[in-house]
Amino acid sequence: MARDNELKYLVGMTEEMALVTLSDTDAVFRVVRRGDVYYPVTRDWRPERINIEFENNKVSRAYYA
Repeated sequence: MARDNELKYLVGMTEEMALVTLSDTDAVFRVVRRGDVYYPVTRDWRPERINIEFENNKVSRAYYA
């Protein structure tokens, strides 16, 4: 999605930095993956919610869902 481009600034951030950054902006977010571990998530669509995936303690993907 084009709107997901707004989140490219998160890619490459450490997990700690990304979570602090998002918390400081009062963003609605959830971690959906850390490495090979995928967390259970609801299937409801919330256009303002950010899903975050981490690989080697860094953001590998961030997208709205």
